[in-house]
Order: sequence, then structure tokens, then C-alpha cells
Amino acid sequence: MLADTEWECPVGPQRRFTEMTFGVPLLACSNSMSARAAIFQVGRACLCLAIAVLFLASLFAQQATAATIVWENQGASNTPYSSGSTVSAGNTTLTTTWSTVTDGGTFAPTGTADFVTINHGTTGNHAGLLLLSFENSDDDPDDKIILEFNFDDAVTNLSFSVLDVDYNEPEDLQDFVEVEYHTGDNNWINLTTQTSLWTIGPALVRDNEFFGEGWEGDLAAANTSTDGNLNINFGATAVAAVRIRYFSGDDEPNPNTFQFVAISDMTFDDLADPMIVTSTADTDTRGTLRYAINHANSNTSADNITFNIAGSGPHRISIGSSLPTISDDGISIDATSQSGSSCGTVLTGVTHTLQIEIDAGGGFTTPFIVSADSVSISGIAFINGQAPGVSIQSSADSTTVYCNQFGLAADNLTASGIGTFASAIQVSGTNAQNYNNLITNSGDGIRIEAGSSGSQSYNNRIYGNSWDGFSVNSGASGAFYANSIYNNTELGIDNGGVDGVNANDAGDVDTGA
Repeated sequence: MLADTEWECPVGPQRRFTEMTFGVPLLACSNSMSARAAIFQVGRACLCLAIAVLFLASLFAQQATAATIVWENQGASNTPYSSGSTVSAGNTTLTTTWSTVTDGGTFAPTGTADFVTINHGTTGNHAGLLLLSFENSDDDPDDKIILEFNFDDAVTNLSFSVLDVDYNEPEDLQDFVEVEYHTGDNNWINLTTQTSLWTIGPALVRDNEFFGEGWEGDLAAANTSTDGNLNINFGATAVAAVRIRYFSGDDEPNPNTFQFVAISDMTFDDLADPMIVTSTADTDTRGTLRYAINHANSNTSADNITFNIAGSGPHRISIGSSLPTISDDGISIDATSQSGSSCGTVLTGVTHTLQIEIDAGGGFTTPFIVSADSVSISGIAFINGQAPGVSIQSSADSTTVYCNQFGLAADNLTASGIGTFASAIQVSGTNAQNYNNLITNSGDGIRIEAGSSGSQSYNNRIYGNSWDGFSVNSGASGAFYANSIYNNTELGIDNGGVDGVNANDAGDVDTGA
């Protein structure tokens, strides 16, 4: 809260009162105070209250959504959990890998289906577990299970427990665990050195042995007790991976039969949706267009990439190289989703209102290369390039390019060519649909390459191109209709790849007179 401020009655006796910034005054001026001053005072209080409400609303809106990995949802009890298994919670994917190291003797998953299993029982007072278990006949601490958790991106507020790390005296079974993590740079940090990130129950102690630095069981802990739990909370520390090594402690005097620890459910702040572009950066990090395309390519289902970049637009994405080739069927890049965007009807002179620009940096960089089927691209102003804005490869079928503009910035005023020595839209694939685009380019407007078939280009406004408005190579087929074509340096429509006006076919009785 800001400091109290003082103000004076504007007329009458000069009586001074104290005003609380976020509240109405506890005292009022005397009757000699003008109504105007009283209204001003209440107005200030209301304004401050409104600011406080907006601030709190913004604060709550920025809070991350918690996500939880629930182990018992990953299979029936005593189901082996295979190395390489993945599980998703919200927008976050966790990959679990594990392996074992044996230094002789028997080291086996006695009593369970494998070294790492899903378990619906209770230990460490936690129900539903990822169970790590073994028989170590030689009590050799060099024998171990190595378990690794990898998030698809670093997460914050990761918390979980390693359960039931204890010493069972009747059977002389002693657990020893070592925990490491890294933040995305593969520089593993031993958790014991970060004392603010963990707490332990009274049944275990921190220990540094020749085989590892971690925690070992010192006392017995019942399954319903938390005494043997190692509780981990990374808080604001971003964590990309966690590695846990599980050994027999070196204080076991006798060969053991069966021992175990378990991993509790894991909670963390969910990552942002990888399919929403929130940044203009040209990096392969979550929130960028480059990252979203890579993520969509690795997802076999249809993916809709949308935009939600903060602040007023237009927002310019300057690329240093072509964006990843769109290689997975069904990807949609919908920049009309950016706040403030709308599609006009360029054929009738109603301009688009676009909020996303892609700047090719003046070089021979093609922003979008499409090699997959059923891809759509919309809502983008392509500027400042010497290569096609969109290149549809021969392997691509049913690509749709609509509600874009090529060679004109999003302000609809600044000409900035795309496709010098090339075309704004280059079509080599089949059944492409190009419509409601505004194209004023340093090369051709739309170019249909030899071998392309079934494409349709309609309702486009194609003007001021340095070469042809619409160019069709010999050997291509398709339809071109209902377009507005004017003021192009060469031909409005060049059919057949021959420079200049095509001669009549030999069998054409129309002389053209």
C-alpha cells in the first residue's frame, strides 16, 4: 500500500485530514467543504480501488495452472513401466527412462513384474506409486536402478517425494538414493547440495558414500508413515530432467531378498500450449512460430497453430532462415487468431487487417515450404524477401493459402516486396486453393509449375507485380478465375510459360481480329 497522503478542504476553515489510498476517508471535511472537493476525494478512492482490482486480476491471470502426473492412471497394479514411456499432463509431456547396473551376483526384480512398475498400493502414506524394487543377493551397492525423468521443456514448481527410504532392521534392508537434476543444459547438479529444495523424515539421513552422495535409510518406517520420505520441491527453479539412482546401502550385513522405494505423483506448473505463438523471436523455443511448426511436425494428428502475442500489433517475426518445412498432414497456421486481425474481401477493395508480419530479411529465404497434405496458411503479411513467400512442393496435396498479403506490410501502406526473381505463391503440388490474397510483388504474383494439377486461384487481388500477375508453366493444369488483375509490369496472365502473348493454336479458327 502506498503511504497515506494529506489534502486540504478547498474552502472554509483549513482543516487537514488523512486519506487512505485504497479506501474512502474515515473523516470528512466540515460543512464548509465544497461538494466538488468531496466528489474529487471519492473519485480518487474509487480510481485507486479500480487499479487495485485490475492489478489483482492481472496477477491471478498470470498464475500458472498446476499439472499432475498420477502414476496409478498409467496401468494396473504391478504393471511393468517400460523404459521410454511417456505421459502427458496438460501441455507437458514427461518421458521416463530407466536402466540397471549389475556388478555380479543376483540383481533381479523379485516380487514384482519388473524393476520399475506401477503400483496401486500405499507406502510413505501415499497411494498410487511408481515402484522401484530389486533383490540384491550380494548387497553390492554398485548394483543399482537408474531412473530418469525428462520433461519436454523445463518446468517450475516441480514437487514430488521419494517414498519409504528406510532401514528395515529385522531383514537388514537398507535403501540408498541419489538424486540429480539439470535445468536444460545437461549440467547435472546433485540435489544434496541444494538444501533449500528438500526435506527428509526422521528415518533417513544424508550420507556421502564411495558409490554415491545422497540419502540412506537409518530407521524403519511403516507404509502408513512419512518418516522415510525424501520430499523435493524445486520451487522457482526450472527443471528439465531428474535422475534417481537407487542402491542397497552399504550397512546391509546379510544378503537381502526384496527391497523397494517409490516415487509419488509429480506436480508442476503446466507449460504453455506449444501450438500458441506468443513471441516474435526466431528461436526454437516454446512460444515461437519455429517451435510450433517443429512440434506440429512431430505430432501425427492435425495441429492448429494460433497466435496470442501480447501488446499492440502488428507484430513482426524476422526470420534468419526458412521456417521448418511443414511435413505433417493437416497443419493449420492461422494468424487471423491474433487479436485485432480480420479478413477483408480484397476483390471488392476491402483490405485485410493483419497483425502478423513475416520479414524474410531481404534474402533468398522462403518462409513457408509445404511438403505435406491439407495444410493451410492464413492471416500473414509477407515482406522483404527475394524468394517465394509460400512454396508448395510437388508432394503436397490440397494446400490452402488465403487471407494473406504479399509485398505489402500489415499497415496496408508500406510496399515491401516478396519474391524478387520468384513468385509470391509457388505451386508445384496438386489441388492447391489460393484465394482472397492481396499480391503486389517483386516477381510473379502466383506461379503454377509444370506437373501441378487441380489448383484453383480465385478472388485474389493481383496488381503491381514486377513480372506476370499469374504465370502458368507448360504442363500445368488448374483453374484461375474471378481475380482482380491490373498494373502488372508484364502480362496479367501468362499461360504456357512462353514470354509474351501466346499465338493461337493451329486449329483455332478465331483469328483474334
